[in-house]
Amino acid sequence: MVSGTPAAISLAPSFPLAFAKERWPLVPGALAHLGFSIIEPTTVVLPDIMRMRLESAEQQKARVQVSSCCPKVVRLIEDSLPEAVPLLSAAPSPATHHCRDLRKRLGPDCVVVFATPCPDKADEALRPENSGSADEVITFIELTEWLDQRGAWEKAEAREFSSQAPYWTYAGLLVLDVSGMDSCRQLLRQSDSLAPGFYELLGCRHGCVGGPGLPNLNNIGVRGAVILEYIESIRHTS
Repeated sequence: MVSGTPAAISLAPSFPLAFAKERWPLVPGALAHLGFSIIEPTTVVLPDIMRMRLESAEQQKARVQVSSCCPKVVRLIEDSLPEAVPLLSAAPSPATHHCRDLRKRLGPDCVVVFATPCPDKADEALRPENSGSADEVITFIELTEWLDQRGAWEKAEAREFSSQAPYWTYAGLLVLDVSGMDSCRQLLRQSDSLAPGFYELLGCRHGCVGGPGLPNLNNIGVRGAVILEYIESIRHTS
């Protein structure tokens, strides 16, 4: 980080999969050693996002809405299925909304970083409609390498996040409407016959817990159990 520049980091909700569980309590302290003064999971804004999605559905008067959270799905719709563009929710992604909130709190001269399992989130941050969000997007693989290079774990002590999300906000990682590009494409092509509702479409198989930017600490088959273990670890503190 630039010395003296206020900095904040937003951690996508799959972050427990990026670190060994004995390091979970050390994550905020280790990131503080990288120069971040605000360190939060992206899920802190989920209640706001749920409200914004409801408002978007009312304003767009859409029978079916598709989340704009997955950049791969947004690109699929815009490039290959333009008839589905009106289905995209106007609500920002949690990453965009949280990074804007962090910037508002720290001021215009700050640096805001978003850490994610999804390399495509860098393209999302560059879109004009998402201006004012993240200055830098890094994968969890890149973040863990950075922490190791700076020796941050050896210096870190257990501490709380600047704000912690309610434990239930992580449960969304375990509930998938549709995942995988083929499945998303198939659903979008039959959107006229879908039941009314809000659809979360995720381009990676198994959703964000299957993102390519995660270190390979856990087999894909047990990642859901790891998230449940993290939820249980914060259940009585958030």
